[in-house]
Amino acid sequence: MRPNEFLTSLGSLANASGLAELQQHLHASGDTLTPEEASNLHDMVKNVIRNAPKQQMENVEIRVGPTPGYGGAATLPQRGLISIEPRHLKNPALLAHEAGHIESVRESGGGVYKSIQDFSRNRFKEITQYGTVLSIPAAIGILALAKNPASKKRALNILTGLAAAAAAPTLIEEVVATRKALQNVPERARDARALSSGIKDYAWAAAKPMAVLQLAKLLARK
Repeated sequence: MRPNEFLTSLGSLANASGLAELQQHLHASGDTLTPEEASNLHDMVKNVIRNAPKQQMENVEIRVGPTPGYGGAATLPQRGLISIEPRHLKNPALLAHEAGHIESVRESGGGVYKSIQDFSRNRFKEITQYGTVLSIPAAIGILALAKNPASKKRALNILTGLAAAAAAPTLIEEVVATRKALQNVPERARDARALSSGIKDYAWAAAKPMAVLQLAKLLARK
């Protein structure tokens, strides 16, 4: 563990002593929680543990510190580990969301859902980035080489379907984790707005290659 990191667990944060230890670490790093923020975090953690007793969420580890993952939080579901930046503890929604990923994997026993998680964490950005870049020459090539509008449309429909299929597992998984988070946070209306922005980011990344291909389909009609 690095000097500027603090390792705890959901079980520890459900107890006053564990929460006090976190506060002491945050105070030393200049990120102290207000009494209300600490209370909201404490309540959320207790809800996560209580609402998923079979998943043993109390043993999920929390690494508080610099996090290179998307949005300042990252999850390793197979290890039961969440890494999160201190600033995100002021609103427990993101931590609840990341806990939702781990809960889903434990509910399913791994298997297919674990594969979706691995894809989401390791391949989604890569695929959407390359998909956006590659969709442009692919669309231009189809428009230039396909012999008639019907064949152009058919080829573009296939590519659009592949782009949607690549993005769908991640988007579904993000929605499921958000739903679980909203069952556990103390202020659902506020946190629903905060978490929906993350889903919008994923959706926008997934939509870029499909938008390029849809534009090509419009051009193919001319």
